Amino acid sequence: MGLEQVWDGCRDALRPGGLLVVCARPYTDDGTMIDFPAVIAYTAGLAGFVFVERRAALLGRWDGDMLHVHASFFHKHQVRLAHQAGRTVFLRSHEDVLVFRSPS
Repeated sequence: MGLEQVWDGCRDALRPGGLLVVCARPYTDDGTMIDFPAVIAYTAGLAGFVFVERRAALLGRWDGDMLHVHASFFHKHQVRLAHQAGRTVFLRSHEDVLVFRSPS
């Protein structure tokens, strides 16, 4: 299923002017960071959704002094493998929250 089909389904499910909220995060593919939130924003715009705002949602717990990251096992594993291979990568501690308004 492509993003076009996802947006078609969202448009069918939402009333005109309704809000669509999407959580997405960048990912690394063969050493290249893919800005997936930007892909989401671009394709949603092509589908007629109007961008409203972009926020960051922390993937962790803030105890007042430190952020304790709650990353997935898969993501932690990929970071460890990259470090063992001598590549510099970072454990992501947030997701982008993208808000769109459905077409009228």
